[in-house]
Amino acid sequence: MPAVPTLSLPALDARPFYAYVGAGDAALETLRTRAAARAEQFKTVQAQFKTVPAQLKTVPDQLKSAPAQLKTVPEQIKTVPDQLKAVATQLQEQVKNLPALAAALPAQAKDLQASVEKRYAELAVRGEQVVAELRGGKAASTTPTKPATKKPVAKKAPVKPAAAKTPAAATPTVPAPTPATEPTPQAGTTPASNGVPTQPATS
Repeated sequence: MPAVPTLSLPALDARPFYAYVGAGDAALETLRTRAAARAEQFKTVQAQFKTVPAQLKTVPDQLKSAPAQLKTVPEQIKTVPDQLKAVATQLQEQVKNLPALAAALPAQAKDLQASVEKRYAELAVRGEQVVAELRGGKAASTTPTKPATKKPVAKKAPVKPAAAKTPAAATPTVPAPTPATEPTPQAGTTPASNGVPTQPATS
């Protein structure tokens, strides 16, 4: 029977699952923080409502100062061309800086990749801790371990069947010759000397 090869499966990396759990836990924490902040802001709304009557009292004074503010509008319009020129100058400077910005893109991309990988590792550690707390144990290391390399099993050489022995040639057996038996003479006959029986004489 041929030897069955052993299969070695690679170790699975649990970091994607832990990172998913960690991202969910971080999102829940953010929601809790924002909910608590909204509750604090809602408490300040009542204090803001208390200041509304005092603000309404200042409205008549603001209306009285409106004509004086309208008189300054023509002077503000005169300054618009100068403001537009300043904006155009800023745009030209930004266009000149575009090559430098393009040259800095690879470095920024590397920094972004490094920050994403760092955040991914943090989420994986956080997710592992959450799973360990749910299981009631300690968090294990998320570093993937390399599968142990097994030495290949040497295949045994197939055993050759023994050659069948050829039967030896049988020697014919010659039967031994049986000695010829002489006929027994009947009663009343006498054997002659020449071997021929003679009849008895009748009276």
